[in-house]
Amino acid sequence: GMAAHLSAGHLYVILEVADILAVESYSQIDPFPPPVLVSSGNCYPDLTAIDPTGQRLLIEVERGTYKNGNEREAKWLQAAEAGGGVIHLVTPNNEVMMAVLDEVKQILARRDRRAAIRACNIREYRKGARGVNGEIWTFETD
Repeated sequence: GMAAHLSAGHLYVILEVADILAVESYSQIDPFPPPVLVSSGNCYPDLTAIDPTGQRLLIEVERGTYKNGNEREAKWLQAAEAGGGVIHLVTPNNEVMMAVLDEVKQILARRDRRAAIRACNIREYRKGARGVNGEIWTFETD
């Protein structure tokens, strides 16, 4: 796991998200997915899963730690491309979720790109928060 992810803390959160997805009837959950090829090179989603409707999701897990701005921009542009115009994001709490959402929206706007964003956070999930149709994704944009 450490070879695929940057730190033990990041790996722990990814494995926690994998457990949540399993409880929510997602299948083929892979916390160590192979790289997804995009036009600028490989994109490495943190995990992949098949949702209950049969759609394959590429999911990014963010803990809110400091990262290089140029790398962040490339990451989110690649995530949007690899996800077919949809970014799936999971964070530990609402504060991190809102900060990362703001970052992603700014990057997409600055680069004149569009992507839908579906996000949730572990703290609110544990409190029972649900989005449309009872899904775990409590935040969605078009």
